[in-house]
Amino acid sequence: FKVLKTKSVAPADIPSEITFFEVITSVDENMDQTQCGGAMNCNNAKPCLTHYVWSELTDKIQNYMKGISLGDVINRSDVKNIINKRKEHEYGNKLT
Repeated sequence: FKVLKTKSVAPADIPSEITFFEVITSVDENMDQTQCGGAMNCNNAKPCLTHYVWSELTDKIQNYMKGISLGDVINRSDVKNIINKRKEHEYGNKLT
């Protein structure tokens, strides 16, 4: 991760420092929503009619992912509820 390479952070601070964008791009995942991969050659070496719509969607997704850290997700109440339900299920299975 870029954050880990450029900053010295304590392990407890890492989730709040790492964005989803950094995680996704660090494993070479593509967030591009265009059919052509941004090359603008979707339709006979020209952009398709909706190319710019998909390009704008890609920008919005990337900006959204840059604004969310792992810490943000960990601290969400819905995520905490899911984690607690999974723990309950795991403990329940071990007791039976």
